[in-house]
Amino acid sequence: MSLPVAGERPLASLKQVAAARAGAPALLGLLALVAALPLAAVEIPPFFDYLNHLSRAHVIAELDTSPTFRDWFEPATFLIPNVGADLALLALQTFTDTLTAGRLLLLAIAWGTLGGAVALGRAASGRMSPWPAFVALVLFNEMLHWGFLNYALGLALLLWGLAAWLVLAPRSRRAQIAAGCVFALLIFFSHLVAFGLFVIAVAAIELEAVLAERRRRGGALLPLLRARFSAALIAAAPLALFAIGSPSNGLPPAPAFNVSPFEKLAPFTRLLSSGNPVLDAAVLLGTAAFLAVLLAFRRIRLDRRLGFAATALFLAQMAMPYSAMHSFFVDNRVATATVLVLLSGLATRKGAPSNTERLGWSALALLLALRSAALVQGWSAAEAELREARAAFEALPRGSLLIGATPTPFEYGTGWFATRSRNPPHEHTASLATIEREAVVPAIFAKPRQNPLVFEPPTAMIKRMSLGPIPRLRSGRDFAALSQRLRAARAEMDAAGYAAQPILVFASDLACADWPPGYGFRPLACGSFFSIAAFRPNGSFVPIPRSEG
Repeated sequence: MSLPVAGERPLASLKQVAAARAGAPALLGLLALVAALPLAAVEIPPFFDYLNHLSRAHVIAELDTSPTFRDWFEPATFLIPNVGADLALLALQTFTDTLTAGRLLLLAIAWGTLGGAVALGRAASGRMSPWPAFVALVLFNEMLHWGFLNYALGLALLLWGLAAWLVLAPRSRRAQIAAGCVFALLIFFSHLVAFGLFVIAVAAIELEAVLAERRRRGGALLPLLRARFSAALIAAAPLALFAIGSPSNGLPPAPAFNVSPFEKLAPFTRLLSSGNPVLDAAVLLGTAAFLAVLLAFRRIRLDRRLGFAATALFLAQMAMPYSAMHSFFVDNRVATATVLVLLSGLATRKGAPSNTERLGWSALALLLALRSAALVQGWSAAEAELREARAAFEALPRGSLLIGATPTPFEYGTGWFATRSRNPPHEHTASLATIEREAVVPAIFAKPRQNPLVFEPPTAMIKRMSLGPIPRLRSGRDFAALSQRLRAARAEMDAAGYAAQPILVFASDLACADWPPGYGFRPLACGSFFSIAAFRPNGSFVPIPRSEG
């Protein structure tokens, strides 16, 4: 019997490794199906801004055929960042309804992100392994639960763009730069922050290449950097479009910083925030501990290039503002990108036991099953509330002006593992009536220089109301303030020929019995978590109280 040569694996072990590698695509496909189960279980995922995105795309698609929408909205240019989701939804709506289009887009984002991470991992290590597939656990992350569709689409494209950058690096610099330019444009039109992160990640990868070359050959650093400067070309076209042709460049930068340790670090611990903080924490900490042990015992490694990229993204988050250019949670968004790139860079260390990857696939399958089961349960409960609201909307007059309101304060970052205590939040639930009853909802995101649709109502008061958060109805003073605004809007609408268009208020977390008399509100529909009231001024002006009333 011959013995294996020192340093070589026995033939049986090599066959096991080959079989495991051959079965990896099938395992990945199965895990992709498990990850998508929550989208199959519900018609409307409970994402914060999600319905607002859908309602805007619905209005754009119906603008030519709906007199109501034409009276209240105007089309705007698509030559702005942050329109990728709008374009995708418009394309999908040519053959399906708006809600189905939304789920198809979410599925494309989820599978595109998972596929991009695996492709990036393979480009970095030269083979497929389970470690980049751990991205499946964070597909429905905190940023997606906020409903940031354009940003999530941009991150999926970012991973594919980095994969192309690494694959083409040893083949053709020209092809690498050309592919980088194409992906930079696609990411720019998806989301401006995602575009900036793509440029930062590419710059970090190029810096690592320069340092690696200097270690091998020596020499001065500056000439090596100059030789890599052509990578900056990927940012040229998007920046030129933004500076010359995009109205978004007129938005005031107005950066606002929040440098508290909680605000900077909690986006990492809230990565899975889904409304179930206990299980979110268990899956997140369990995954982190499992991968940390494998790294400590040298079973897996982190690709140096992607390690540089992830570090650069982390440092960018520490330096970025909380808000800028009328966009919020700017720095918080970067945590998701950092983790996606970090996971994509993990690979099995050469010489690790063959059962290491089998252990990885098994751990991923278990954690993903727990995660998907929890999301299915949570999303199904949330959809029961939305189903109740949809039933109430069916009774509303078509083309109504529907104002969203609530007594509930806006929630953000309630803890290290939870974004909010209410799932779903109903800040934008009224937007469902736009899709199903052709209602006009002022809170829709349709702002000049920011969106491809602009809200231009025939009343100055409603225009002003659309620029701020939805009314908070906590006291008599709040009800009186809303009544006064709607009185002005009613008078303006009557004068402009819209006397027949009713004004309604959808108030989440407000019962029918909570509407005080004397302000012109009459409850029309009552639900377990909401009420809908008609505003019908009785001719007598109700002054705003100076104190709680």
